[in-house]
Amino acid sequence: MPISHPKKRALENLLNNCSPLIYIMANKIEIPKWLQFRIYFSLIITTLLFISVYVALFRIGGWISIWWETPELYNSFGFGLVIIGLIPLIYALSVKSGEQGFEAKEKDFPELFKCVREIAGEFNIKMPSKILILPTEEIFVTGVFSKKIGVGIAGLRAITNEELKAILRHEFGHFYGNDTIFGSILSRIQISLESSSKFGKSWWDAIPLMEIAIIGLIIAGFSKAYSFIFRVIISIYSRQVEYRADYVASIKSGKETFGNALLNYSAYTTYFGQVGYNSVVQLLLEGKAFMNIYDSVYQAYEKEDAKNLKKVVFESDKGSIFSSHPKLRKRLKKINLNPDSLKVSNKIKNSAISLISKRKQVEEELTQVITNNLHVNLLYADAVSREGKCRYCGEQFEQLQDLLEHEEHCESKE
Repeated sequence: MPISHPKKRALENLLNNCSPLIYIMANKIEIPKWLQFRIYFSLIITTLLFISVYVALFRIGGWISIWWETPELYNSFGFGLVIIGLIPLIYALSVKSGEQGFEAKEKDFPELFKCVREIAGEFNIKMPSKILILPTEEIFVTGVFSKKIGVGIAGLRAITNEELKAILRHEFGHFYGNDTIFGSILSRIQISLESSSKFGKSWWDAIPLMEIAIIGLIIAGFSKAYSFIFRVIISIYSRQVEYRADYVASIKSGKETFGNALLNYSAYTTYFGQVGYNSVVQLLLEGKAFMNIYDSVYQAYEKEDAKNLKKVVFESDKGSIFSSHPKLRKRLKKINLNPDSLKVSNKIKNSAISLISKRKQVEEELTQVITNNLHVNLLYADAVSREGKCRYCGEQFEQLQDLLEHEEHCESKE
C-alpha cells in the first residue's frame, strides 16, 4: 500500500530530525559496521573515563579526611574535591571559542555560498549560519547550536571546484554525525583537566603549610595523568569520525574524486606550511613583506616535480597517538584506493579559488594578516630570549605590549 501524503511528510520530518547516522542509512549509505563499533566504543570509554574522574576525586577527598584524622568528614571532603574539579569544567563549557578569519557575506561571495548551499542541500541539513574565510590552509566545521564552516584560502588554488565540493562533503559528514557537538564537549573536558593541573600546581606553590599544600600536588598529578589518558582516547575517537566523514564523502562524490581531492589538498597544504610561512618570516627578518603570499607560493609550487611532492606529503605525515586525523595513506586505503596509483596534480587551470570574489584583494588582505601574526610571534620569541628586558635600558617587563611600547619610547630618545 503506498504511503499517503501526511505519512510521507511525517516520515520526512522524522528523518530530518533523527540521528544523522540513521538518515545516512535511510539514503542507502550504510556506514561499515567496524567503523560504527570503533566510534561508539571510543565514546563509551571516554564517557566512563569522564565519570571515573569525579569518582576518583571523591575517593581522594575521602582519603585526605582520613589522613587529617577526621574520618567523619569523609563525604564532605569528597564532595568538596568534586566541586573543585567541576569548577574548571563549568568555566571551560561557558567560554566561547574565538573565531578565526572574517565572516563572508553572500553578497560579496555569491559563488562560494552557492557551492556550500548545494552541499547542504545534498545532505538535507540547514545552511551553516556562518562561513568564515581564513588566511590559513585549513577547511573545517564547528559549532554546537550555531553551525559554522571555515574555508582556508591557502589551499583553494591546488584543487578543482569538484574537489572542493568533495572536501566540503567530508566536512558536512561531520555535521551529519554530530561530530561537532561531541567534539566540542570532549575538547572542553580536556581543557578543564589541563586547567585543573595548572590550578593544582599554583595551589602547591602558593600554600606554605605542607598539610594543605599537598592537596594541590595531588590535584595537579591526578589531572595531569587523566589529561594524558583522556587526550589519547579523544584522539582515537577523532580519527574514527574522520574515517566516517571520508566514507560519506567518497560515496557522495565518488572515491576517485574524493581521493584526488584529499591527495592534492594535502600535498599543497604541506608545501604551503613548509615554504609559505618560512618565506614570510625570512622577508620579515630582512625588513620586507609579501604583497600576495598565496600567488608567490603557488607559482613556486607549479615548478616542483609532482612525484616529489607526493613523496614529501606521505613522508611528512608521521602521525602519533595524539593525532586528530589518520595518516593520509590509511585514509585512502580505507576508501579502497591504492595510494601508489594516485598522482599529484600541481598545475590546476580552473581551481576552486575562482569561487572567491575579488580574489586578489582578499588574498592581499589575508597576506597582511599572516604577516602581522608571524611578526608578533617573532617579537615574542625575541622578547623571551631577552627574558623580557628592554634592548636599550635593560628594564624588565612581563607583558609583550608593555615591553614594545617602552622600547619604542627608548628608541625615540636615542
